[in-house]
Order: sequence, then structure tokens, then C-alpha cells
Amino acid sequence: MAPLPASVRPNSSFSLILKGDNLKTEDIKIEVPPLWTAAQTKAEDGGLICAIQVPATATGREARLRVLLTKPGIPQGEILIRM
Repeated sequence: MAPLPASVRPNSSFSLILKGDNLKTEDIKIEVPPLWTAAQTKAEDGGLICAIQVPATATGREARLRVLLTKPGIPQGEILIRM
């Protein structure tokens, strides 16, 4: 996983880069705080790029993200990220 920002700001975005062999967007679920959005795209190296958008109405400077790995639809693992 690539380094993440130390803090978050309202109306900003950042990318969460997940590396792995042949990861598919349907294998990964990203849970973000309310009103935040997460969109995934396939990376050239077989990993995933997850674009996270922080809304303008965000009031905190910290957040918790949860990344779930499921194959096929069965939970296989999770990463909890506090930033």
C-alpha cells in the first residue's frame, strides 16, 4: 500500500493504492465515512487504485477507512486504516 496523507481536509481527494496479483474491483470493498466516496480502477501492475473524495462538509481532520477483501463474495481479510 502506498503512503497516505497524514490528515484530511474538506473538499479534497487522495488515492489509496493496493498492490497484489490480479486484484479485481469486485474483490475489494472500501468503507469510508458518511458522504465520502470511493471509486476503484484497475492499475497497470495488477493492483487497484482507489480514489477517495472528502466532501466539502467534512468537519474532522481524521478518518477511518476499512478495506475488505472478498473472494467470491466471502470475506477473506480486512485492513483498518486510521488517518
